[in-house]
Amino acid sequence: MSTNESERNINPDVILKFDKDKNREPIKGERNVLVTSALPYVNNIPHLGNIIGSVLSADVFARYSRARRYNTLFICGTDEYGTATETKALEEGITCQELCDKYHAIH
Repeated sequence: MSTNESERNINPDVILKFDKDKNREPIKGERNVLVTSALPYVNNIPHLGNIIGSVLSADVFARYSRARRYNTLFICGTDEYGTATETKALEEGITCQELCDKYHAIH
C-alpha cells in the first residue's frame, strides 16, 4: 500500500471518538489540521439554524480529518458581543454578559 497521504485509508472507528486527555498540539512530521467555524450568536435558545449555519460543516470536516488519521483540533466558541446579542440585551434591559449567562444556563 502506498504511504501517499492522499491514499490513506479511512478509519471509521475514530469518527465519533474523542479522547479529551489527548494532547492536541501540532506534531512535527504529521498532518496537523485546525478546524474552527463561524461563531453563533448567544441571543436566543440554540436552534437548528445555529447548527447548520455555524458548526455542521466544520464538524463534518473535523470528523473526516480524524478518520484520515490527521492530528485534528476542532474549536468553536460563541459571539458574545455581536450586534444581535447587543440588541437582545438592550431589549431585555440587561448586559451582554447577563444575556450570555442566561442562555448558558438554559442549555
